[in-house]
Amino acid sequence: MSQIDTPPTLAEATQRLQTFLVQNGYPGAIRWIRADDFVVTGRNLYSVRGSRRDETRSASDHYATGVNRGFGIELRAIGMSSSETFAMVWLLIDARDAEYHLMPCGLKLSCPVERALVRIVKNPVKWFLLASRDKGRSRVLFE
Repeated sequence: MSQIDTPPTLAEATQRLQTFLVQNGYPGAIRWIRADDFVVTGRNLYSVRGSRRDETRSASDHYATGVNRGFGIELRAIGMSSSETFAMVWLLIDARDAEYHLMPCGLKLSCPVERALVRIVKNPVKWFLLASRDKGRSRVLFE
């Protein structure tokens, strides 16, 4: 975990995240996901919804919202495949939320010490069944 000044854009923050990830044994290639794009499917195993859309734009917009709010922003690695790290932008809501998460202003970079493997699920029916079975277990990662 690392806390640093907040770069103005996600592109600049991504460069810092890539360095941090490689230093911690993760692939430097990053695939941005949203909270509703993955589910817990086992111990240290996640499934990510296969998608043709690039979430970089969405992650960039979300990051910009965090910069404008002026509270902390976390770039959080969720897990990895053999070639890429799956990460998301996580924002604080207000000063109370920042205190609760021990995260003042600035950028926080994080990745699990125990690496979680990620598999991509391209079949929409299989994704629906996995997401239905998840029953909120994935939300625990954001509390």
